[in-house]
Amino acid sequence: MSRVPPRPAPSALIARTPTGDEVTIELAPRDVVVAVKAHCDGCSSFLNGDLSVLSSRRVIMVARELLDEDTVHGYLVCPEGLDALDVCWAPHYVVLDGDPLCVVGEGPVFSPAQVASELD
Repeated sequence: MSRVPPRPAPSALIARTPTGDEVTIELAPRDVVVAVKAHCDGCSSFLNGDLSVLSSRRVIMVARELLDEDTVHGYLVCPEGLDALDVCWAPHYVVLDGDPLCVVGEGPVFSPAQVASELD
């Protein structure tokens, strides 16, 4: 993870589930927001893999658009949220912390184990 100068993060994401339901996710310190996309090996390891190595964190997966594949773990469609977090591409993750809430770290996504090793 690259530590970055803290930049403001929204307190919540207003998003849609893959079935189209609108949800609001309140964000909190230590959350990890993972930007995912279709047909991406790193993203698939999050969408379909073992996330237990990240059990000390809440992982929120967000896509810019509806994915055209089935996934084991849920994700949200929230392009505005990714813009607010200044996430320009997937696969990428950001780490939130502080009060007020800020993005304090970020990096590319290859696997849950890789991200977990970069966080602590």
